[in-house]
Amino acid sequence: MRLPTLLSRPSVLASVGVAIPLVILTLAVWNSVPSFDGALNLQVAQSIADGDGFVRAYGGYRVGPEEIQTSGPFLLLQALAIRVLGPGTVVFQMVNLLALAVLAIGVCLVLRPWPLAQLIGPSLVLLALPHGGNPMAAVTAATGGYGEYCVAALAVVAFALLASGFRKTARRPYLYIAGAALCAGIAATVKVVALLIVPVLAVGLVLGLVARRSVKPLLAVSSASVGLVPVIAFELYRLSNFGSVSKLADFWTSQAHATAEQAGVAGDGAFSSDPTAFAGRTIFDKITMHWTALAESAGMGSFTLLVVVLTPLGLLASMAWLQRHNWRDWLTERRGIVAIELAVYCVGYIVWWVAITPTEKAWFRRIVVAMVCLILLYILAVCMALTVVRSAPRPFPRLRQGALMLGMATACATALGAIVALPDLTGTIVGSARSAPWLADAPNREQEAGIREAAKRADALAAEGAGLYGVGWWSAPVVELYSNTHFENFFPHSTWLWTDDRCSSDLTERPAYIVWDQYAQSLTDLPYSTDPLVTFRRDALLSNTYVEFYQIEVSPEDCAARAQRP
Repeated sequence: MRLPTLLSRPSVLASVGVAIPLVILTLAVWNSVPSFDGALNLQVAQSIADGDGFVRAYGGYRVGPEEIQTSGPFLLLQALAIRVLGPGTVVFQMVNLLALAVLAIGVCLVLRPWPLAQLIGPSLVLLALPHGGNPMAAVTAATGGYGEYCVAALAVVAFALLASGFRKTARRPYLYIAGAALCAGIAATVKVVALLIVPVLAVGLVLGLVARRSVKPLLAVSSASVGLVPVIAFELYRLSNFGSVSKLADFWTSQAHATAEQAGVAGDGAFSSDPTAFAGRTIFDKITMHWTALAESAGMGSFTLLVVVLTPLGLLASMAWLQRHNWRDWLTERRGIVAIELAVYCVGYIVWWVAITPTEKAWFRRIVVAMVCLILLYILAVCMALTVVRSAPRPFPRLRQGALMLGMATACATALGAIVALPDLTGTIVGSARSAPWLADAPNREQEAGIREAAKRADALAAEGAGLYGVGWWSAPVVELYSNTHFENFFPHSTWLWTDDRCSSDLTERPAYIVWDQYAQSLTDLPYSTDPLVTFRRDALLSNTYVEFYQIEVSPEDCAARAQRP
């Protein structure tokens, strides 16, 4: 078979379309260490791999730590990767790379009728997401131990499966519905915000049942109940770690309370979990603030971002109106259901991020799911619009006129998309080539080397019997993740320095060190560094800009005087 003929096959085009962005992204994260709260998630995966269960070992073993916001199969698969391959930077990115592969495949499923779109679609969805002028920032921000791309992948696959189940040629619609529900259930165990997929699938299910009347509603709903299986299974696993139903109930009560506090709309339209933080400001002020922040993160003006978001929605509305006379065929045969699902999901997710998310947690990585789906919706809407224009029958002038108008709108939308996306896509390809392992970008390589050096120093100190301490729940998780030892939390023990326990054997009979990383340096000051009776002496054997070790030295004279007290 000649090469041009081979490359023209849809399956080959889809395979190439999936492979290109995956290679680029793998090279991009090759030396990218997890972020500090991503490392918190991965510490739990490390504990599972070590056989300790769903716990975090920092400061003592804690089952179901509240700061862990990514869970479910994400951590279980990551634990399996660590168990089989051992800890390492690429291994810590393994599940996210798998999620990116699933997302690319999901894009091809959505764009299945258009082979050329399958070739370029995955690259556009995964690589053309602008963030602060750095083409790889969006990907690296959401793959450093987080589950956002996992949710995005499961959402896209779920939408594609449900829409495929209502095609007129689909022989087993209930299997497709069950598969979509299963994806939604898995996503819900990874991140709670993934529950937004459920009402979107419900919308798609209703549309499908109305459009294809041969599908029985009762069987469809029964098939959708399969989505409860992963949720129940993981809760049983969590229950086995807690050991009792009451402790599991306390965990979810605490989670619900934290979620309510972080709704960000308490009081007078508060912008944060503190109802008094923005007293007197309205929810509209918050929406404006968050929209501006989102536009700045995307590297464009607020109005431009509004146009970018509304363009695919406008194209979709135009096509729905144009196909109102044969809407059942449009829903079941021309990707109408999946387009509506993506539109509803994007709007709902953006509303959540802009209007509900507290300001101190309005991070770009938390909306990357919506942005990914928005790009996919844009590509899908353009492809569907071009199909409508090509298939418009000549004997019907009004339909023809409407199709021509839609064609003009599609051309404008395509031009706008090219202006926004192509510079970032080009920069991504160039930047990713420079991030290859043999030409790795200096900042990532330098940071990874600094973290590994600190981890080796921590292991050496622990082997000598030294006590290692972090400061606060957020302290030094990346160093601990890369080391073979666990740190204690200095905050609960810091009262030693103000009581008669100042000369505790933990501080006097063995060396004690505080591990002070770049995150701790940015969040707080070294505790009690001004106390004349306690010295924090910097470890001279470790020298890098990412981590510092300070030996805690209590005044011997003070301890001797205390020992002589009656």
